[in-house]
Amino acid sequence: MKVTRSAYYSWLNGETYIKKQESDKDMLKNIRVVYNYSKGSYGSPRIAKELSVRGVMVSRRRVAKLMREDGIRSRIRKRHKIRTTDSSHPYPIVENKLSRQFEVKELSKAPETSPRQKKARK
Repeated sequence: MKVTRSAYYSWLNGETYIKKQESDKDMLKNIRVVYNYSKGSYGSPRIAKELSVRGVMVSRRRVAKLMREDGIRSRIRKRHKIRTTDSSHPYPIVENKLSRQFEVKELSKAPETSPRQKKARK
């Protein structure tokens, strides 16, 4: 019978798969407590830090593995989207001075539409 050295010594010291499962269940309870405390916004790094603050020593990788196996995922916040146009404002709308005249008779010249443009061309 071929057994690895580490498996033999684990068996000899009484470390069994059942003990690992029980500790995983206990750890998952702790993870769920922190996850619910954060209203689902914490991921594995923050949960691992919070657990260490509470005195439960666990690695981020173990927290990530247990969360993944149990289907726990953090809710990702949408980033604030900058809106530059407010169409429902009370201010008057500026008149269209181009009047949709997009065809130019001469190259490099747009139709003169404002007194300022006329002054600049002289």
